[in-house]
Amino acid sequence: MNSTQILIVEDQPQIAEWLQNTLQGFGFDVPYIAYSGEQAIELVNRSKPDLVLMDINFEVPSNHGKIPMDGIQTAEKLFNEFNLPILYITGSTDIETIDRASLTGAYGYLVKPIDPNELKTTIDLVLKKYRLYQSEKQKDIERAKVFVDGQENERIRISSELHEEIGTILSVLSQDLSKIEDFSRLKGDSAETRLKISSVRSQINSVIQAIKVISSELMPVTLINLGLYPALNRYIKDVIQKKEIKIDLFGEDLLELGDKIDTSVQLCIYRIVVELVDSIIKHSHSAKISISFCNFGSYLEIIVEDDGVGFNILNNNLGFMSIQTRLSILNGTIQIESIPSKVSVTQNDSFYKDGMANYITIKLPINTENDI
Repeated sequence: MNSTQILIVEDQPQIAEWLQNTLQGFGFDVPYIAYSGEQAIELVNRSKPDLVLMDINFEVPSNHGKIPMDGIQTAEKLFNEFNLPILYITGSTDIETIDRASLTGAYGYLVKPIDPNELKTTIDLVLKKYRLYQSEKQKDIERAKVFVDGQENERIRISSELHEEIGTILSVLSQDLSKIEDFSRLKGDSAETRLKISSVRSQINSVIQAIKVISSELMPVTLINLGLYPALNRYIKDVIQKKEIKIDLFGEDLLELGDKIDTSVQLCIYRIVVELVDSIIKHSHSAKISISFCNFGSYLEIIVEDDGVGFNILNNNLGFMSIQTRLSILNGTIQIESIPSKVSVTQNDSFYKDGMANYITIKLPINTENDI
C-alpha cells in the first residue's frame, strides 16, 4: 500500500470519483475530494496531503454567493502557505491559462481526458521532483543557518570586544581625564586649558555611549535576558527617541507564546522586524508604522504597515537578502503589497499627496515542541 496521500480538487463529481478510484487502484491514499477552492484549503489544513491534483476551472460557487477561486488561485494559495506540490488537470490548453499556471509553482499538468497510466507516471515524476527539490532546499537552509549562526557569533564577539575591552579602556581614560581636570584646576591652569581637557573627556564619554548603542544593536541583551517582546519594545523606544515617527507594537500573542519560541528563532524574528522598520524609515518617509503579531495556532503572522510614500523593498538588496535568508531557515513566507494612501508632507497637515504605503505580511509555521 502506497502511503502517499493525494487530495483531489475537482468540481465534477464523476471525474473526481473516477480519479479517486483510479489512484486508489494504484495504491495511493485518497481519503478526500474537494469540490471548490475553499474546501481544498480547509482539507489541506486538516489532512496535510503529500500532493494536490488540481482542476484549473471550477464552476461551483463559493459560500454566500461569492466569486469562487479558480484552480490557479487556489494552487497559488496552497503553494505559498503549505508548500505543497501541485499537479494540474485541465480541459483547456490555451497558452494564457498554461502561462498563469506556470507562475504558481505547479509541477506539471495533465489534459483531460486522462490516461490512467500517464496519470500514475506523472504523479511519480512529480513526487520525485518535489522530494529532490525539498532535499536541495534543506541543504540551502542548512547552509543559510551556518551563515546566519556565523554572523551572529561574529556579532557577539565584536559586541563583547567593544563593550568589555574598548569600552572599559575608554571609561578608565575618561576617569583619568577627570582627575587631570581636577589637578589642572588646583594647579591654576588657564580656563582655556581646563576647557580643552573637559571637551576631550566629554567626547570620550560620547564615544562610550555610542559604543553601548552599537554593542546593543549587535547583540540585543534585552532579548537574551527577557525575550522577544521586551526587546522589540526597547528597540522601538530607541527609534522613537531618535526619529520623528510613531511606531505601534501589538505583540500580546508573543507573550502568550512565551518560551515556546526558541531564543535563536526569536533572534531571527527580531532581525527581520528591525530590518523592515529600518528600510521603511529610510525609504518610505513614514510618519507611522504598525507592527502586529497574531498567533493562529499553526503559524505566527507578522504584519508590518506604514503610511509612507511607498518603496520597493526588493530594491534594498542586502536588507531583503538578510530577511529572505532568515525566513528560509524558519520555513517562513513574506508577501509585500503597496496600497494607495494620502501622505502629509507638511508639519501642519495642511497638504497631502498620493502615496503607496507598504503592507508586509510574514507567516512563520509554529509547532508545539518549544520551537518554530
